[in-house]
Formats: sequence, C-alpha cells, structure tokens
Amino acid sequence: PAGAAGAAGVGVKSIALTADASGKITGGTLTKTDNTTAAITVTTATA
Repeated sequence: PAGAAGAAGVGVKSIALTADASGKITGGTLTKTDNTTAAITVTTATA
C-alpha cells in the first residue's frame, strides 16, 4: 500500500538566462513555483 502523502514540494516555474554582448550566457535567475527566486551561476569548463 502507498504511504501517506507528504507536503507539496516546490518546483521550477521559469528560468531567465542573461547573455553578454557577444551572446555568451553569463548567469540568470530561476523562479520557483512559490515565486521565490535563486541566482543561476554559470562557470566555463576548460577543455
């Protein structure tokens, strides 16, 4: 049998990415379903 349902979680509502003048993605903002936001940090890996 299934267990009791837990509290509703928070999901991702939207993601807005920020680009510099050359079109390179430099960061962004994630908006959650409860309307709180979190910064998105972009790092570049070297080959």
